[in-house]
Amino acid sequence: MRRLWKYGLVAFIFLYLAINWQEIGWVFHYETAQDAVESAFLEGETKEEGKILEVPALNLYVPIVFATSVAEKDLKDDLDRGVVLFPGTSIPGEGGQAVILGHSAPEGWPNIKHDWVFSDLEDLKEGDEVIVHWDKRKMTYRVSETIFIDRGAMLPEEKEGEDSLIMISCWPPGKNIRRIAVVSFLQ
Repeated sequence: MRRLWKYGLVAFIFLYLAINWQEIGWVFHYETAQDAVESAFLEGETKEEGKILEVPALNLYVPIVFATSVAEKDLKDDLDRGVVLFPGTSIPGEGGQAVILGHSAPEGWPNIKHDWVFSDLEDLKEGDEVIVHWDKRKMTYRVSETIFIDRGAMLPEEKEGEDSLIMISCWPPGKNIRRIAVVSFLQ
C-alpha cells in the first residue's frame, strides 16, 4: 500500500507539471536562475553602476546598459540586463539625442529578466517625467509625444542644441511588428 501511494504521488506531480508547464515552466530554466544569482553577486561591479532610468508614472526603476554591439543577439543579451543605450546615440545630459531600447511583453508575461520594462509605454502622457540618474547626476526629461513607426523606419531628426531622450520598444507589446517611441526633452 505504501509503495502504491508513492507511485501515485509521483504520477500526480508529473501530471501537474505537464498540465501547468506554460504557467510555471520559466522557473526551471537554468539560465534565468543563473542570471539572477550572478546579478545578485555582481551588483555594483559593472560599468553601468549609477546609470538608472526612472519613470514614476510607470513605477519603473531599471538599469541603463551600454550596448556591446548592434548585432541582434548581443542586443537581446544586453536587454536581459536592463534598458539599452543604443550605440552611436548621445549620452543623456550631454546634448543630442539619446536612444534607449527596452523589451515589452504581452499582458500576463512573467516579470523575469527585463522582458517587461517598456510594456506600458503607451500609458505615458505629455508632461510625464522621465528621470535619468547618471554618475551621481539626476536629469529630468518631460514627455513631449508618443509616435508609432514601422520596423526599420527612421526616428525623428534631432534638432541642433536640444537634449532629447527617446524610449523605444516593440508594438504591440511582445510583437515585433511596429515600434512605439516616446520622445522627451531635458528640462
